[in-house]
Amino acid sequence: MAKIKEYADKKGNRYVRHADVMAELLTTPADREAFMERRRIQEIAMAVRSMREGAGMSQYQLADLVGMKQPAIARIETSQHGTPQWKTLERIALALNYQLSLVMGKVDEKKPLVRFKQGA
Repeated sequence: MAKIKEYADKKGNRYVRHADVMAELLTTPADREAFMERRRIQEIAMAVRSMREGAGMSQYQLADLVGMKQPAIARIETSQHGTPQWKTLERIALALNYQLSLVMGKVDEKKPLVRFKQGA
């Protein structure tokens, strides 16, 4: 690994830029693939939790609506498993009045991989 360039702010605090660290860490296709998988799992977790909290539901209430146990919802929301199955996400979305959809396009590093909007 090459040394990542350090910078200093006006107060003399040293730092490295996030983009430089990521470029150094994600040098191989396998590294990039693993990073994107982890990012997707984390964003799904945050979206499920946000939607559930927005609906004013507990994990137990959501689990009951979709026919799951509360620990399964907790594992999804804390990204402790791989990517949840599409069918599971669909059941969760419908229980929370959301529609699950798939959009394929170029990755924009400035936007999340997982986006959600409430159904009309």
